[in-house]
Amino acid sequence: MNQSTTKKHILVIGSGMMVEPLLDYLLLREENTITLASNMIESAKQICGRKIKDRCTPIELDVVNDKTLLKKLVSRSDIVVSYIPAFLHLHVAKECLEEGKHLLTASYISPELRELDSKVKEKNLVFMNEIGLDPGLDHIIAHKVINEARANNEKILSYQSWCGALVAPENANNPLMYKFSWSPRGVLMALKNNASFLENGKVINMESNSLLTNTVNKKFHKCYDFEGYYNRNSLM
Repeated sequence: MNQSTTKKHILVIGSGMMVEPLLDYLLLREENTITLASNMIESAKQICGRKIKDRCTPIELDVVNDKTLLKKLVSRSDIVVSYIPAFLHLHVAKECLEEGKHLLTASYISPELRELDSKVKEKNLVFMNEIGLDPGLDHIIAHKVINEARANNEKILSYQSWCGALVAPENANNPLMYKFSWSPRGVLMALKNNASFLENGKVINMESNSLLTNTVNKKFHKCYDFEGYYNRNSLM
């Protein structure tokens, strides 16, 4: 793997369960150093304590109430990764726009972030969102299937995208056989979004309060019976 000798400084904001694997990946490149900023400083210290000394520095940050420090951290970084709850991304995005820094999140693009689109392009910046598992990999796989079908002059009659993590059998110890692998608040808030999808060529719109009473049963394998709910706007 060819690696640049130019040093890069990455600001990662957040110290939740998904952050440490990200740091492990980023630190594979020797030119990368990281500031891990979080309002949960003890968690950030523990994560950085398991990394290579001097390449991962924890710092306490409240993105809402400490704009001065946020601006300082953003200004001295080459790129910013926001791994905080989605409703807080806007605070980080505005500083990145002002300081001329690229931004990455794994979250859906909110209406507030979309409003920054023209200003981001004017500054020739990259604000990349929806690059996680869902949304992200599900979009990529959908395009792959569609493009391959078109290349083979085939017609897609039906397409479903299912997404969700499987609990290890030895830990499936509750009636739902479900474990929170990310923000519980995020999981529950997702159920407040209306859903739109195509069914037999017709657009179906479903109110959020109907999602859990209109679930879909799916049997992928003889050992598994799944129940899923429609997720947001699938029409795009």
